Amino acid sequence: MLEVFVHFILFFLAIQVLPIAYGINRRTQLGLSMLFVLAATAVSGFVFWGGYVIGNRIMGLTSGFGHIVFFVGFFLIGIRMLMESFNIRKGERTYAIESIQPMFAAIVGQSINTFLAGILLYYIPEQSISILLVSLMILVFLCSLTGILVGRKRLGFVTASLLYFMGGMGMVVASVYLGFFVL
Repeated sequence: MLEVFVHFILFFLAIQVLPIAYGINRRTQLGLSMLFVLAATAVSGFVFWGGYVIGNRIMGLTSGFGHIVFFVGFFLIGIRMLMESFNIRKGERTYAIESIQPMFAAIVGQSINTFLAGILLYYIPEQSISILLVSLMILVFLCSLTGILVGRKRLGFVTASLLYFMGGMGMVVASVYLGFFVL
């Protein structure tokens, strides 16, 4: 059951690339599209790994109240995703990316939750970082490719909004269940 929650968390972290991917026109910017897919995958993987390494170094200091830290961290990620879901549905959180610099800024900005989740996964016992990292990178690759293929369409916005909403609810449920009943 614990692994199911962890992989759901990774999936909901991976869908954060959808609003950015919608802003890249695959017909006129094929090179930028391919660069985005590769960069989003690499940056998300690197940021997650960095968060995991930092979590292993500093989270031991919270040994008495680690379950509270875990709960608060994932609860805040869930609330943020819930709030963003409404902006995505209206198309307010998508980007019109025309060059490399805004693309990298958007990728790094969306990976903040991934970094925080990497830190907080210190509390999940016996997780293999290599399996988590590969799973996350595959999911980000597939989500970013899907986002580019769908493009700026109303159905894409509604789907991304629904996934963000489900992700926010999933993060809140995972924070309560894992923070208070498992850890």
